[in-house]
Amino acid sequence: MNAEEVRKWQQRKPFQSFEILLVDGRRFTVPHPEFVWIPPGRGTWVYVADPKSGSADHVNTAVISSIRNSTSGNGRRKRK
Repeated sequence: MNAEEVRKWQQRKPFQSFEILLVDGRRFTVPHPEFVWIPPGRGTWVYVADPKSGSADHVNTAVISSIRNSTSGNGRRKRK
């Protein structure tokens, strides 16, 4: 996996939430494009924020096993 692949998921229109799965079994849900930051260029790191804890993790793209649509929703708020 590389940062450009993550960027493609981040920039999908319309945005849909997605999960980044790591080789060690951890996964990060990206509910909104602002919850993942990819440095400019062809770097090997991405930064993923956790909306529940308020923390962020930096992830080496070499340990990303796959990216898939999130099962926890589509990333959009429902209107009232």
